[in-house]
Amino acid sequence: MEFFFKHTKKLIIASITLFILLAIIGYFVINGDDTNLTYKDHHIAYNDGWDLTIHGSTEENVTLPVYVKTSKHESAVLSRELPDVIPDDSAITTRNYHQILEVRVDGELIFSLPNENWNHASNIISDEWCLIEIKPEYAGKTLEMSYTNTTVFPFTAYIGDYYFGDDNSIVHHIRDKGFPGTIIGIIMISIGLLLFMISIFYRKHTNQSTNTAMGLAFMCFGFWMANRSKMGLFSAYSFYVYQLALMALLLVAPLVFLYSFFRNHAFKRTAFGGFIICALCDIFLVSSSFFINYDIEIICMFSYGLTALALTLNAYSLFQGGFGKPIPGQRPIDRLLDQTEFISNLIFPVFGTVELLTYNRMLWTESSEMFMTAILVYAFIYWFFIFWRTFLVVQDRTNVTKQLHDSRMELMMGQIQPHFIFNTLSSIRTLVMVDPKLSYDMLYDFSNYLRANIDNVTNLEGIKFSAEVEHIKSYVNIEKVRFGDRLEVEYDIQADDFTVPPLSIQPLVENAIKHGVCKKMEGGTVYLRSYETDDFYVVEVDDNGIGFNAESASKVFGAFLTGNASNHKNGPISPSDLGTVIESLNLLDKEGEKIQIIESAIVSEPSLTGNGSEKHHSAGMMNIMLRLKEMSTAKVEIESKENEGTTIKVLFPKKVADAGSDDTNEE
Repeated sequence: MEFFFKHTKKLIIASITLFILLAIIGYFVINGDDTNLTYKDHHIAYNDGWDLTIHGSTEENVTLPVYVKTSKHESAVLSRELPDVIPDDSAITTRNYHQILEVRVDGELIFSLPNENWNHASNIISDEWCLIEIKPEYAGKTLEMSYTNTTVFPFTAYIGDYYFGDDNSIVHHIRDKGFPGTIIGIIMISIGLLLFMISIFYRKHTNQSTNTAMGLAFMCFGFWMANRSKMGLFSAYSFYVYQLALMALLLVAPLVFLYSFFRNHAFKRTAFGGFIICALCDIFLVSSSFFINYDIEIICMFSYGLTALALTLNAYSLFQGGFGKPIPGQRPIDRLLDQTEFISNLIFPVFGTVELLTYNRMLWTESSEMFMTAILVYAFIYWFFIFWRTFLVVQDRTNVTKQLHDSRMELMMGQIQPHFIFNTLSSIRTLVMVDPKLSYDMLYDFSNYLRANIDNVTNLEGIKFSAEVEHIKSYVNIEKVRFGDRLEVEYDIQADDFTVPPLSIQPLVENAIKHGVCKKMEGGTVYLRSYETDDFYVVEVDDNGIGFNAESASKVFGAFLTGNASNHKNGPISPSDLGTVIESLNLLDKEGEKIQIIESAIVSEPSLTGNGSEKHHSAGMMNIMLRLKEMSTAKVEIESKENEGTTIKVLFPKKVADAGSDDTNEE
């Protein structure tokens, strides 16, 4: 918890500082001296008195803005007479929405977009504020603005506001007009960056993959929104910025699908498939845009549509988690968070519907106030609940750490239960008179066994597997004296220079001895093997004992099915691990048919213990799995066939095991 609060304070300070800097930057941008404030209001809206020619017919006295329907390569022409007197440094400006724009004065071409300076690496025409110089000699002449549609389909084209006057005044006005949209975009980028920082800071302590994906999605969408405001107008690099913004928009859908993959439990394959399909489509669109004349509306519709599909999938998953059938092991707070996040997802269809009914906008290429507000509200809600969720997860990890310590203490005490001590001391006492050398060796093994248990109670870093093997041999030597010829243990140790949690493999060997081979009258053999693959260090504990039957399997693993294992006093298993536990089992009956595990609300019968005490039940195995998962992210696979034996395979990821080995060496 101290770690969380320490870094949370830094994140809050960073957030407040960032927003203050944005406010200061905004103030200087709006009121700075980069434009001539003397001419701040020396411009007018130039929207009245235009003649619109389209489809060969002319409509007089049109007031802008206006929507026109044109087919591909068809033009709409606006015309009017310029004032009789035009001062120096005058200009006219309008925002061109992805059309080919040509400006003529009495038939003479004075401006075009694209022009000879246009970068033709892509056929996509961005939308730009076009600042067109109007010279004094143009006074009284006819101005013509020709818009040529380049779309594949006959979408409605938009001709926006015109401004006429001093060029400095116009620039200042357009920057003021675009400032709110730019700030909203920057805030979105900031929220995404903060989420990404959270995912980096807490990656070692919590699963932050969802925050990484959504943080990047927010940053990409914020960059697109900031570019939509066109505050940095008339820049020589505006085309390149627009291309980057378009690619950022295309990244939103696959990132949302990736977020959904990490976030939900029921539709992982669907979400991952959506991520792959979106990524491939984006690569195709970006690469083919160099030789296919895509209309920008098609790309935006494609991106928004896939993003909406990803959000719908995620919303349905959240609805299932928040209002559907409870998931085994799901905590009440997780259910509440799913409900709240689902409700926040409803912002999009609600705001989108209001937008469609209230405004006549080009939603695919324009980020309107309603849409931008919806995105911003959702981003703040998401950031708040991720912050809350991270707090709860870190709190849970603190509790788990404490329970791990308690579990380790209980396991150690279970390992040296009085009956075990008395039996061992009684055997030593008897051997002193019969075989002093064997009693000496047994006393040595017993002291090593006790020392290892006591030393490892507070060990949170792990130990070398070679040390765990020595501990196992001490225990086995004691048991071989007690069980005689009924017990054989064979070792095949091919890898031992890696880190394992202390007291993690020895209980598995003990289980194999006490609840496997020694349950058979004739006894049997336990095999301890270790080897390495490309990705894992593998430890196998194999026995030819009695194996699992349906009854014993249900007693040991039935609690996992109902989620009671997560609340067991002897060692909680996180809800996300419950499915992994069941999937790792391959239990067969005498006929080789898979054993059906029966749900068990309370484990009340002696079973696989893992702690040497007949008073402990399946909690021992739960403790082992908990410690292996929490301390080394190890995977446990169990295979068993009734009357033939059991194999328990533990796979330690090399990165974790090797890192632990390095830490052990440094100490």
